Amino acid sequence: MDAFDTRYFRINKLLLSYIGLWPIQSSSNKNIILYICTILGILILILPQIAYLFKHATSVANYYDVLPTLTGAIICLIKAIGLFSKSNKFRMLIQHMQYDWRLLANHENIRILTEYVERSRMFTMAYLIFVGTGASTFVTAPITVPILDIVLASNVTRPKKLPHSSEFFLDLEKYYYILLVITWIGYFVSCTTVIAVDTIYFAMLQHSCGMLAILSHRLENCITYNKPKYIDRSPISNNKWDKDVQNIIQCVQLQIRIERLIQLIESTFAICLIIDIGLGVLLQCSACVMIVTHMNAMEMIKNGPLLLIQIFRILFNSWIGQEIIDHSSQIPVAAYNGMWYQTSLEAKKMFLFLLMKCQKPYRLTMAKLYVISLEGYSMIMKTSVSYVTLMVSLNSDDI
Repeated sequence: MDAFDTRYFRINKLLLSYIGLWPIQSSSNKNIILYICTILGILILILPQIAYLFKHATSVANYYDVLPTLTGAIICLIKAIGLFSKSNKFRMLIQHMQYDWRLLANHENIRILTEYVERSRMFTMAYLIFVGTGASTFVTAPITVPILDIVLASNVTRPKKLPHSSEFFLDLEKYYYILLVITWIGYFVSCTTVIAVDTIYFAMLQHSCGMLAILSHRLENCITYNKPKYIDRSPISNNKWDKDVQNIIQCVQLQIRIERLIQLIESTFAICLIIDIGLGVLLQCSACVMIVTHMNAMEMIKNGPLLLIQIFRILFNSWIGQEIIDHSSQIPVAAYNGMWYQTSLEAKKMFLFLLMKCQKPYRLTMAKLYVISLEGYSMIMKTSVSYVTLMVSLNSDDI
């Protein structure tokens, strides 16, 4: 059975299929049509905001007002384009994972892998609820805020507004609800895209962590026969030593497959990672500036969810990158903990070869310049605070 048809990856496959990014579709024409619809849905958000900047932006404050939502939409657009441009590598990555599951289908180590992919399934569901709730709070603010005014009996008259500043070149009062529904469709497509790409990235890295855990487990238990007190030249004894060598060879082969898997993930999602870190910092900084400079309920409802979503997105990316580092660091420890000293000279040589390849932990990087880890996350947050201070000062000077 295909691993992506099981409950562990079914949601990921469905989300990617809906936006045309699942590389193993039954119909390529259907895949392209869905992908084009996804791009058009995201452009519904981007183009009116760019038009607003050209027509109405007269100060730095106007740019800051548009930056959070415009940057978020551009992130979704480039993530969709970036993953689609890597369709061949993405297909190879999926086939790699499918082969891993078939390889371990009747093996006791499948239990370890199942524990890790169960975590990814729970994360997918939690991430879907988290992003969906945050985005819903943001896009329904033009409707919910007037309702709250009525409930609280606030004597406030609010003009009709869209969730973000945009220019459709139409009469907003006359076509308000039509434009609002169109905007909601754009947000729905954008949120589906970011959820689909982020969750499959997390699921594949959790799969990698599970494979690393299996490798560590095998290294600790691959030597099953103790060294005899005397040399036995019988065929049975030779077979015992051969089995130890075969076990170590299998560990080396598994280690090579895992290394290739992690490299394939990094290259497939390279564009997505660059955008998440680069434009993601701009998104959270601009949203934070709008909240700090205005300090009112409307800005909190409008930019608060965007800020929280982006902070947690970078945190999740950094945490799973740290998990790869931590799990790969355990491989030499597991090898040392095994009974390598009680095996044959051939097996010891194989162990030495494996240890030489595993001395340096695997790391996910952004263009080989930034290591994705919790330490990197701390650096990003400190840098973001500096940028927010600078942007607030520029906004104050403009006023």
